[in-house]
Amino acid sequence: MEQVEDRDDLGGRPGRQGRLVRDLLEQRKRVPYDEIWDAAMAQPMTWESDLKDWLRRWHEEGLITHEGWAPRQKVPHLDEGNVVVWL
Repeated sequence: MEQVEDRDDLGGRPGRQGRLVRDLLEQRKRVPYDEIWDAAMAQPMTWESDLKDWLRRWHEEGLITHEGWAPRQKVPHLDEGNVVVWL
């Protein structure tokens, strides 16, 4: 059960891995998605779907915005210059 709690607590907030990504964004403010992906995927039991869920939630909460996305792009992509900005 502990691994599940580390990934995502029962309230839907990111666990330890998500906090690492959030800390990276809060400290640097503007981070290329490729770097965020590298940091998240270096953590055990973390999938790209977890990362995209955290980013989606933070965007819906007004905590982040995106740069370098195509007009109809819904999720960030590697190797396309996508940037996540902490507000």
